Amino acid sequence: MTAMLAIWHDVDPGVAAAYDAWYDEEHFPERLACPGFLNGQRYEALDAATKPRYLAFYEVASLDALTSPTYRSRLENPTERTKKVIAGFRNSIRGACRVRFDMGTGAGLFCATLALDGAKAGGRLTQMAEAIAKRTGVSRLRIIEGDATATGPVTAEQRLRGQLDRPVPLTAIVEMDTDADLGCIGALHPAPGEVVRRYRRLRFAVAPT
Repeated sequence: MTAMLAIWHDVDPGVAAAYDAWYDEEHFPERLACPGFLNGQRYEALDAATKPRYLAFYEVASLDALTSPTYRSRLENPTERTKKVIAGFRNSIRGACRVRFDMGTGAGLFCATLALDGAKAGGRLTQMAEAIAKRTGVSRLRIIEGDATATGPVTAEQRLRGQLDRPVPLTAIVEMDTDADLGCIGALHPAPGEVVRRYRRLRFAVAPT
């Protein structure tokens, strides 16, 4: 079973114009050239009520990929372009994550994430996963959990963001084919305080072979 690196964030208006090009032209290629990085996806919120606005996640072969010398060097030696854009990141939720459930193999054009209350969700996970997996239109369901020990110490890139990243809670990520399928998140029966976020995909990228 793979691991993931996930980040939700907003972007300061001062770097918004440069953000998309930087991500596609520099950031994705740089990250996916690191050993163990398999693919990356990035998404934008479907509506103004969904915050943070952006979501990106990378599938990695194992958590070891996030402590490799190559990847750590990228984090400690950001390019000038990266410095300018990442300094404009706001409200970041970021971390290395263990994958607790992984069903399906597709990559959906839309996704919904549900931040779960770990103290209450434990006994519901299998039931939730089975309910979602039966829905038509669902490409993939993963339930991930941040691992603070695997995320490692504060890096130069994190210092550029100006504030500590919030850790990734126990989270369901459901990928689906159409925005109409987003309603399937209801099958997870969100509890009070569990946050649903809805996104459309901007880009999918695969590591070079």
